[in-house]
Amino acid sequence: MKRRLSFFSTISSILLLSACNFSVGSEKDLDTGISFNYKGFRVNNVFLVDSANQKLTANEVPLNARIGFLVYGLSNYSLKNGEAFPGMTVEVLDKQGYPVVGKSPDLFAESAGLSVQDASVLLGSIKISAPMKAGGAYHLKAHVWDKNNPGNILDAEADITVK
Repeated sequence: MKRRLSFFSTISSILLLSACNFSVGSEKDLDTGISFNYKGFRVNNVFLVDSANQKLTANEVPLNARIGFLVYGLSNYSLKNGEAFPGMTVEVLDKQGYPVVGKSPDLFAESAGLSVQDASVLLGSIKISAPMKAGGAYHLKAHVWDKNNPGNILDAEADITVK
């Protein structure tokens, strides 16, 4: 009887956890070194992209270029009136961890809500310019959250070298 109860508890726990819309994960792109982790959200991928939104294949970036974090396939928002309310910040740090370009304000602060489809692809971009310098190494960070569910977060980071 005790064995049957334990088996039933295990099966019930598995079913309960699989019924929840919750995910956790971490990935790294070996070409660019970008890594990201997420909790609550589901996400297909995060890329470093150029100004034409083309995926970068290396982490060397020309001075005065615009690059960004492209979050693709983001889902599992807590919707309000059928709309998603993402937040996103981007920042640049030097190798010692000091801000070179301070954390941006919420890039979606003025948004009155996005459709699920529009909120599935987010872009946070940065212009690689002064005080960054050619030959310098920098650490880029992006943070994404669901304004209706503080448990839904995504953090991405990458090291770049400015050419």
